[in-house]
Amino acid sequence: VKKSIKIQKVYDFKKNSIHVKYNINNLSDEILDLNFASEINLSLNMDATSLSIKMDKEENQIDLNRKFLEIDNIQELSVHEVKKKVKISISATDNFSLWELPVERMTKNSDKIESTYQSSCFLLKWPIRITPTKEWSTSVTIKLEKR
Repeated sequence: VKKSIKIQKVYDFKKNSIHVKYNINNLSDEILDLNFASEINLSLNMDATSLSIKMDKEENQIDLNRKFLEIDNIQELSVHEVKKKVKISISATDNFSLWELPVERMTKNSDKIESTYQSSCFLLKWPIRITPTKEWSTSVTIKLEKR
């Protein structure tokens, strides 16, 4: 069954933040069930970085030195890079599930192949259901602060 949708992405750049609004219109005659995701990649100093997750108005510290992280029902996440004294906050108008995984590169060092951290991929995702001719929208804000 062929389904038709329209996706719109609108940016608003401010001094220390980026606000992105997503609209998905269901142009078909059937209900649309899908997962929508927004990918954010950050190159961080892993030796001096911490991640805190805000869920149900409680803040929790999470270890970023994992191979894969999956957490549901997040309101906001903050990445603190201690050495550079930078805080990066990511929030959305709707609670989201988070997948966080390291992006690594393979390097050869004295006949040994090693993986080296390159960046962190943060995938914010929402399960959505859109009835015929209706739309779904959410907004994501990324803020940068010097600490």
